[in-house]
Amino acid sequence: MRVVFLLTFFMMYLSAFGQESIKGFVGLSQNSDYNFTISETSLKFGVKLNNSFTSISILGAYAYGGVFNYNSLFNHHKNFAAYQLDYHLIGGGIKLRMRNTEKLYSPTLKFTFLTEITSKYRGGKIIASGSESKDVNFSPTDHIYEIKKPLYGGSGGPIIFQNYRSYHYISTPLVGSFFFGNEFEITDNLYLNIGIGYLLRAFRFYKNEWKLDETEPGVKITNTHKLKETKYGKVETDGYLVFELGINYTFSFNKK
Repeated sequence: MRVVFLLTFFMMYLSAFGQESIKGFVGLSQNSDYNFTISETSLKFGVKLNNSFTSISILGAYAYGGVFNYNSLFNHHKNFAAYQLDYHLIGGGIKLRMRNTEKLYSPTLKFTFLTEITSKYRGGKIIASGSESKDVNFSPTDHIYEIKKPLYGGSGGPIIFQNYRSYHYISTPLVGSFFFGNEFEITDNLYLNIGIGYLLRAFRFYKNEWKLDETEPGVKITNTHKLKETKYGKVETDGYLVFELGINYTFSFNKK
């Protein structure tokens, strides 16, 4: 329904302002979550429709990101490396500029939706918030959890049953974001954007479990773009504040 609404709005916009100029644009941006643990570099491109009061842009986007700073809250990684857990995303979005492009400053609103196309970390271990918790964290680890459960025999004494458990990254089917930006004109057709937004990440993981006398089972990488639970993985969602810094260049399609 959201996609239909946005397309309808855009077609109405084209009908009302179709006589105004249409320009292309290309941009580069860098964002980070508020904890400075996850970062993304994005290349954006598309068309911008201008009128006397505002402009609207339809954009395509490619992004490369990952975990670049280890979360010290969990002491479960001895050999952490920046972007060990990485991903490549592709998608698109829409951007609304509140004032025309001739103004020195304009506030903006931007919505984007992206999906993962590849990651070198698929199948790698990720952190869980607790050995019995279903919550997992978007952060790499080399830790294997030991699960201990007290059972009671006929004599009433505790019997400790022990097995192993690990959580594995499968993919990121969806990353959606909403940004409020502040756009400043540097020179003609060149703009600087500083923004703050909210990002929602839906990523798939697989819970692996085996006994003491067994070897660790392999993880099958499949159903990478499903947003519902299957026997090959579950979905966890994580939302957080994001800061963004970017630069955009616009150009005309008309020959002078």
